Amino acid sequence: MKVKKTQLEELKSLKEFTQRQFLENKNEYLSVTEKEQQDELLKLTTGLRYEQFFFIVNVSDFSIVYAKGLEEIGYHSETFDMIQYVQAIPSSGILQLMSLMWRKIFEFNIEAKTLLSFLKPKFIVQLPFKNSQGELMLVKRTISPFQFTDDGKLLQYLSEFTVIKKGFNNEAPEPRFTDIPLELVDKYNTFINRAFIWENSPFSPKEMIILQAYASDKDSKSLEEFAKVTDVTTSTLKFYNKEIINKAKDYFGEYYTFGTAKEVAAFLNRCGVLN
Repeated sequence: MKVKKTQLEELKSLKEFTQRQFLENKNEYLSVTEKEQQDELLKLTTGLRYEQFFFIVNVSDFSIVYAKGLEEIGYHSETFDMIQYVQAIPSSGILQLMSLMWRKIFEFNIEAKTLLSFLKPKFIVQLPFKNSQGELMLVKRTISPFQFTDDGKLLQYLSEFTVIKKGFNNEAPEPRFTDIPLELVDKYNTFINRAFIWENSPFSPKEMIILQAYASDKDSKSLEEFAKVTDVTTSTLKFYNKEIINKAKDYFGEYYTFGTAKEVAAFLNRCGVLN
């Protein structure tokens, strides 16, 4: 089983990953003008509504260089940093999953090159998030390119947040793109699926087979039928089911409650890793 990282360990890992990418090429040309950036910041700042906030992140060192609206949830925009951000996400498992997606998006952008434009494409997820008082809420986070090089390397991104509701009830991230060709979305989903299965999953290969069988079930098969499909005995399948539930609770944390392995499979499917 993979060792679950803490929020701060995951942030350190992300910093190391991006720093390695930026060492490869020092001769880079910026694609977004300062005027375009300032005009957009003015729109964002003047257009902020109740329970909305945003910040700009420098990718090379994962520092927040500009933020507004965080007072809505009890933080200070002038001092809010990435450490506070990752600590506000209560599930280290969800953070690891989001980090995996980030790494693949970064690699994906380099490969696609012509994909990026100012504020496009947008990558949207919903996340559990704590305000400064430790109260849990569900937020929608939208990430879009804010600065990048002419060869497709992302330098800054805009992260916008809207509070969906107070409290949290097992909602999955449900990641999705806007402003991207369908064929590239399919390719990206394949990247994520393979990366989760082989690089980041807390589940064993056999458990992943069982989870995928549950996720693709259209006929509400019985336990005995699933045992045949996954080539195990019913008693062994019961054992795997318990292991899957325990691992999911440990990986995603106390705020996520799973009663059955099928619920875990449905959740992972909505995370985009069993598609």
